[in-house]
Amino acid sequence: MLRRFILLIVLFCAAEVAGQNDVRRLIDMDRRNIQYNSKEALDKSREYIRKDSLYYIGYMYEGAYRYFRANDELGYRQAIIPLEKAMRLVEREYDSELRTRTSNLGEYYQVSTYQNDYCQIADWLTTCYQNIEQADSAFSVMMRVKDRDMQYEGAADSWNTLAWIYHRNRMYTSERFAFLKNTVHENDSMAYACLDSAIAKTHRDNELCQGLFDPTWMNSRYYFTYHYKVILFTYDFKIDSADYYYDILLQSGYYSSNNYANYQYMKGEFGIAEQFYREAETRDATIDKHTREYYYMRGLLDINAARPERSDSLLSAVIRKDGATPGFGWHSIAYARALTYEGLTSLSQNRLNAAAGFQELHIGTTWGQEQYNLAVAMLNYINAEQHEAEYYFENDEWYFWLNPFNWYKWFEFRIKQHHLRLVLVSLVASNPERADVLYPVFSSENVMSWDENFRMLDGFSNDYFIRYYEELLEKDPRDGVKMYIRYMLGRLHISEGEESRAREYLEAVYFATAAGNYEYDNLLYYRTCEALAQISDGDEKQKWLQKAFLRYSRLMPTGKEQMKFTVLVNGTVYIPSQDDFIFRMVSFAMPAIIVLFALYLVMRRYFRLRHNVKRVSLIVAGLWVSCLVIWVFSYSSITDEGTEQRVVRSFGSCNIGFTDTQDVPVIKLSFSKSDSTHIAKYEVVDVSGEPIRNGELIIEPDKPETAGILLAYRIFDVNYTYDNLNEAIIVAEDENAAKLVDSLQKNTVKPQ
Repeated sequence: MLRRFILLIVLFCAAEVAGQNDVRRLIDMDRRNIQYNSKEALDKSREYIRKDSLYYIGYMYEGAYRYFRANDELGYRQAIIPLEKAMRLVEREYDSELRTRTSNLGEYYQVSTYQNDYCQIADWLTTCYQNIEQADSAFSVMMRVKDRDMQYEGAADSWNTLAWIYHRNRMYTSERFAFLKNTVHENDSMAYACLDSAIAKTHRDNELCQGLFDPTWMNSRYYFTYHYKVILFTYDFKIDSADYYYDILLQSGYYSSNNYANYQYMKGEFGIAEQFYREAETRDATIDKHTREYYYMRGLLDINAARPERSDSLLSAVIRKDGATPGFGWHSIAYARALTYEGLTSLSQNRLNAAAGFQELHIGTTWGQEQYNLAVAMLNYINAEQHEAEYYFENDEWYFWLNPFNWYKWFEFRIKQHHLRLVLVSLVASNPERADVLYPVFSSENVMSWDENFRMLDGFSNDYFIRYYEELLEKDPRDGVKMYIRYMLGRLHISEGEESRAREYLEAVYFATAAGNYEYDNLLYYRTCEALAQISDGDEKQKWLQKAFLRYSRLMPTGKEQMKFTVLVNGTVYIPSQDDFIFRMVSFAMPAIIVLFALYLVMRRYFRLRHNVKRVSLIVAGLWVSCLVIWVFSYSSITDEGTEQRVVRSFGSCNIGFTDTQDVPVIKLSFSKSDSTHIAKYEVVDVSGEPIRNGELIIEPDKPETAGILLAYRIFDVNYTYDNLNEAIIVAEDENAAKLVDSLQKNTVKPQ
């Protein structure tokens, strides 16, 4: 009886297994026509799970569907759940198949589907964990793949991926992720060791796979490891090694256009870098949302080439197209930088606030949150400086420091900049990569421009950085960046008051860039001329400023030096007069009399003075009434000015040097009227009479003073507008930035 019962159980189990195998066979046949990223994948995944909840395929398709539609942290977390379950089910039921290594074609065919699916699941799962900054979980997944030692790992590529994980998280320590070492160099040493293991495994696998795969394709698997090797060599400034492996990759076609462009950028070969950044855009066929480094880096190149408006157009189009998806934060930073160098500081701050308030996922890049925070902090500080410079540019009246409000603004600017400088110093001091990434000029992982780098380091420890850059100038193998190192040294010597030594470095840079053959060195040329003007006087100063003006005029309104022009208003030389001197002095005298009288009363009570207060009061009242009478008469003369006169007066109050000499550029202003609309026309010509720029501006009848200031900006090719109010600087996420991000998300596809 017992035997019959056991036999019945065996037969029942066999029938169940047979039935289960039939169901799985049908699922395997049906899945052949289902794309992982298709809309049908989710419905099919549910169907497969209903048919067999212990078969991994249903969870694999659900995870894939959610993976390809994930745009934020929540989306990737939703994808992790089914992918992790699918991976556990494969390991539990097909572990022996996953560990099979064979050179027999038939035997390999029986296990290849499970191995390929397992590696695909592991790749998606690892990517999800990395995208939400759970590197320890990503590392664990790859260790599970490595442990099974499959002869072909496909997308998982365990040793190479482990190297990437080490390098991507190199700035952290074992306190954050247990698998890491405790210094940047130790972590990168582990990455190098992983790549050596990848080469050894590829060699061992290729010997086993003889006869199973095409030999040419098998040998190409080495290129994937070379791809990661050149990333590390570029990071470590190992030029010879990087050149060797890039030659192999370029000849084979297995190269990353973006990484090769980064390598050329690091060497100072900017023309080649832009060529390959453009190639990266055309080769990027991925449909997932990620940081497109080639857009961000092209923005830096455009700024170097004195064409930030081109970067503005490119990045604004990218942001409009992608919305608030991964990459939005990085692209917004690059967009903000372009606006800063266009002189549109308020617009720049608006975009920077959006980046500060966005929770970026650093997908497809080695750039991390530390670099992101530093880039935001740096531009916050620069914009704060530019807001102050713009205020001084627009209000360069002779009575500037007599106005108490200007003292308040000066104090406000100082407090804000001091706070932002402290934030910046804190981020630099806590960055373990500062000596490898921030201090060298054009390192592969530096997401700031060289110009920002100097503004960040200037004043930290000038003696230290002078020694640092002198040593770098002697030993650095990158000839393309030595001009920039000399500029750094020149500016540092200026900060130390060593003007003769600074001039030697700066003049060497000037003569190297003056020919104009270096398209991407226009910013360097401008900064060099600006620095030489700073240590010069009189006509020599103006000569340097004129050279700077011709190459990158947009930066001059926020500079510290005043450039002189001959201004012709309707053909007549204009020199700002001080005919409102009496009006301004009386305007300040009236409140000053009241304040002084109040102080007198306080002192009289405190020191028990015995003066006749009535006599003093009569004298004060007489003075105040006299000032009032003078103020009324002078005010009437001021208000009798016409629209054109008020425009010219506000134009003359801007930080422009007015002269009647012949060796300076000329500004020609003229006015016309169409119906009731007043129009101001302007033209700027150089000292030889060649036109530089021209245009016209409609004058708002109730705001003629505003038109004068806008005209001053137009002279320097800054399309400034008062429609964009100054934005409050955001150091961290806040409600205003969130509103901008939310408005962009309305047009963004949400994960289902």
